[in-house]
Amino acid sequence: MSLTERLYNHLSLFDLLLSLLGLFVFCCLREKLTNKRGPMLWPVFGITLEFFFHINDVYGWVTRSLKKCRGTFLYRGVWLDGSYGAVTCVPANVEYMLKTNFKNFPKGTFFKSRFNDLLEEGIFNADDDSWKEQRRIIITEMHSTGFVEHSFQTTQHLVRKKLLKVMESFAKSQEAFDLQDVFLRLTFDIICLAGLGADPETLAVDLPQVPFAKAFEEATESTLFRFMIPPFIWKPMRFLDTGYEKGLRIAVGVVHGFVDKMIVDRICELKEEETLDNRSDVLSRIIQIESHKRENEIDPSTIRFFRQFCTSFILAGRDTSSVALSWFCWVIQKHPEVENKIICEIREILRQRGDSPTSKNESLFTVKELNNMVYLQAALSETLRLFPPIPMEMKQAIEDDVLPDGTFVRKGSRVYFSIYAMGRMESIWGKDCEIFRPERWIQAGKFVSDDQFKYVVFNAGPRLCIGKTFAYLQMKMIAASVLLRYSIKVVQDHVIAPRVTTNLYMKYGLKVTITPRSLEEKKLESFAAQTDTPWLVSVMRAEEKPIFLALLYLKSPPLEISSVRNSQTESYLSSPIWQSIGSDARVHSVTKKLGPTIWPVFGITPEFFFHRNDVYGWATRCLKKCRGTFLYNGIWLGGSYGAVTCVPANVEYMLKTNFKNFPKGAFFKERFNDLLEDGIFNADAESWKEQRRIIITEMHSTRFVEHSFQTTQDLVRKKLLKVMESFARSQEAFDLQDVLLRLTFDNICIAGLGDDPGTLDSDLPLVPFAQAFEEATESTMFRFMIPPFIWKPLKFFDIGYEKGLRKAVDVVHEFVDKMVVDRICKLKEEGTLGNRSDVLSRIIEIESHKTTDEKDPSTIKFFRQFCTSFILAGRDTSSVALTWFFWVIQKHPEVENKIIREISEILRQRGDSPTSKNESLFTVKELNDMVYLQAALSETMRLYPPIPMEMKQAIEDDVFPDGTFIRKGSRVYFATYAMGRMESIWGKDCESFKPERWIQSGNFVNDDQFKYVVFNAGPRLCLGKTFAYLQMKTIAASVLSRYSIKVAKDHVVVPRVTTTLYMRHGLKVTISSKSLEEKIHVQD
Repeated sequence: MSLTERLYNHLSLFDLLLSLLGLFVFCCLREKLTNKRGPMLWPVFGITLEFFFHINDVYGWVTRSLKKCRGTFLYRGVWLDGSYGAVTCVPANVEYMLKTNFKNFPKGTFFKSRFNDLLEEGIFNADDDSWKEQRRIIITEMHSTGFVEHSFQTTQHLVRKKLLKVMESFAKSQEAFDLQDVFLRLTFDIICLAGLGADPETLAVDLPQVPFAKAFEEATESTLFRFMIPPFIWKPMRFLDTGYEKGLRIAVGVVHGFVDKMIVDRICELKEEETLDNRSDVLSRIIQIESHKRENEIDPSTIRFFRQFCTSFILAGRDTSSVALSWFCWVIQKHPEVENKIICEIREILRQRGDSPTSKNESLFTVKELNNMVYLQAALSETLRLFPPIPMEMKQAIEDDVLPDGTFVRKGSRVYFSIYAMGRMESIWGKDCEIFRPERWIQAGKFVSDDQFKYVVFNAGPRLCIGKTFAYLQMKMIAASVLLRYSIKVVQDHVIAPRVTTNLYMKYGLKVTITPRSLEEKKLESFAAQTDTPWLVSVMRAEEKPIFLALLYLKSPPLEISSVRNSQTESYLSSPIWQSIGSDARVHSVTKKLGPTIWPVFGITPEFFFHRNDVYGWATRCLKKCRGTFLYNGIWLGGSYGAVTCVPANVEYMLKTNFKNFPKGAFFKERFNDLLEDGIFNADAESWKEQRRIIITEMHSTRFVEHSFQTTQDLVRKKLLKVMESFARSQEAFDLQDVLLRLTFDNICIAGLGDDPGTLDSDLPLVPFAQAFEEATESTMFRFMIPPFIWKPLKFFDIGYEKGLRKAVDVVHEFVDKMVVDRICKLKEEGTLGNRSDVLSRIIEIESHKTTDEKDPSTIKFFRQFCTSFILAGRDTSSVALTWFFWVIQKHPEVENKIIREISEILRQRGDSPTSKNESLFTVKELNDMVYLQAALSETMRLYPPIPMEMKQAIEDDVFPDGTFIRKGSRVYFATYAMGRMESIWGKDCESFKPERWIQSGNFVNDDQFKYVVFNAGPRLCLGKTFAYLQMKTIAASVLSRYSIKVAKDHVVVPRVTTTLYMRHGLKVTISSKSLEEKIHVQD
């Protein structure tokens, strides 16, 4: 068959394309490189995936990454995107880029190409001579007395005529509103009046939608998409005029059309009147300055020249001040002591002016008065330090360079300096860097500016913000005018989180309600009079700071006022003032209320990846939050969706009530098919029923029970205890988990195949069959973790871990096939296998009347799949349970002591001395009498179940008892690990290790199988449960009666993420020989 035909038979064209893509990604992942000094750099996707994983906390993630790598890390972007460079927060690096070697670090083509449609060659998008010329013109105008007075008067006018009227309207209605939106409208109107001489009137009482303002916002928003997606996506969209690029073109057209009209009108006005001296806006001043060069010609180049000035000016002034004020108003709600000091400072200035703090204060503050507001400026600066309006800036290297901290920067590199991170660096701001403390900006009662290269909020070096002075005056004017008149309260449960964009907007705005401060005082005076607490008025007016500060940190309930409770006191107690005194401020995070976050494209996969070191703990926490069940979907095109549950009623519904609708399913069977084929653990329906019938017949026979128990005793006596004695003598640390895995593997192979693979010989050899079986199960697990369009091509092309899986399965099947053929041949020769008690021999003899041809592949396969399933079931579960058992009793010596005493009592009843060597092992009756040992093992498996999660697949749509709708094809996981930790199932002590919960009146009591699903439940209840308990008790009692076990110092114990709850690093222990009497004496 040709390769084409083979491909056609295995994969559709669409599958093939996806498969090849998946193959490429996977092969890259096998060779993935980790940037040791920064975030993970993924093959193909570079840093993009990390950015996506932390999309809700980008700035925090960057800050943490920079702290880890001491201030600078390298990155690269998506393959073919051509993005690479560095991220830094080292002041010396910032100074080098912004000053020392300024010429080598311009804005660069990356930034300019993205903002070109909106800003063209404006000052914020220009470099070199163009930038110098525009900056010269802007400096001349913005530092002129005329512009300073004009801009300040514009701010005063809009605050008085617009802002305070809007605030008054909301204060009267007590309606919640978005303060960030109000500030954005205010600063937009201010900057348009100062820049264009035109008021767009976005800030009115009805908060109208103004086309120019809306278009400007849409244009900036759409431009930002270009920074987030590769050029080979946005450039074709721009060329074809589709998607957001079409919206960008339309928005830019509206913006440019509006500005062009202003320019043409102003040029015409200059021609008619020959002067624009009566105007002080930037546009008019620049047109007049440039008139001798351009002769007032209304041509496209002239209009474009002036337009790019205007758009850059508006962009610079529109958002930065409003964003800063939004964070300021929020942060002082968290720090009422700061707000108190600001109010105190403002009132002191009013007192010096001669105004009463209770007067209406219609007049606003002068420049001198604002300059005297030192604490307010310090609080604003501190807000800007922690929440900078521009959280990150970027430069692009023209030539290869080396930053002062030794970081090599390649030509073309985009170097970001994180202003947000710089404000949180202990190396820059000291140990209190994360604390909001305005006092750091004040020395001897005066505001002190810090080094511009560590406080880069206003940029630094030659590009230092021209409007810094204007920005501070504007912010102080707005903040003082609002805080003097109104008390602001953030709406309860309003979520505060930054938006990922060039400006640090609040993602959900700032929802607040406001109350006039004069009304607050009246409420307080009334309250104080009725409660005989006149000192509260002094507290409110900030006249008694010590009292205020003492109250501020008070955590006790409010004053006892039951005798005077009425509408007035209730109103005051619900006021922002009292609530700020009586409760802690809240910081909200964006969380999904029901279950983990489901990401676009990647579904639950990123969450799984984030918590890959604690998957079972994470799943447990999620299930607790959402009361036992959550829905999920996997990676796009992976076809995975369903639910995770730990509700016993749901588990019973799947495993018993509607058992037929929840088989293993195609998903599980397809992944285990190579190893298990149609064996009982991979079968459903009639095939499963038939195999289970045969297995039940044999495993419940007296003959098999005796054979398996005798096998366990022989292996413990002849192998395990000899290995343990060897380690006890050498005092060498060894992996107890490995020893137990070897023991149970030999045990299950003898019980199942009648053959001892010899993995637990004294030298602990590497046995090909055992090694191959382990590799086959490990490699099969990969299929559960990656999409089929990755592992299927790997299987088809026989590469990667799939090649290893094929080889391992071949070794396993070849070994088992040989056993099968030998046993069939022996049956033919001797006519019976009556002298053998292993599962394989018994089944071959039972089935001999149907099929006994050792040369028939179907016959061999039939018996082989019995054997592989049997080995898989018995190989790991008991050994894993025993490993956790030995670890957990080290943490609970009182439990070990009770087990030792129970064993000692059984030996006493037998007539053996606790000091004897006890060469003989325990009988079945003696093991059954070990009630406390069985309770301790059961309690271990409750908290550390060998199979931490099980999965079923719904054949048809269904509804769980808890109301969860299950779609056809859903993969439903029930978390056995989580079930053992649910208070609703096990009570308040669910996380405590308490064997006593399994004992009543001295007898072991089994719990409901649907809340303790360690051995599965319903029709699929584990057939080997009794055998497993006998095996575990034999091993545990034999070891504990002879040896004292101690876990190696500093050994890390964590579970591995796989179908079985192995310890990831094994269980390193040392042991010493001790008799029971010695152990009891030590523990007493």
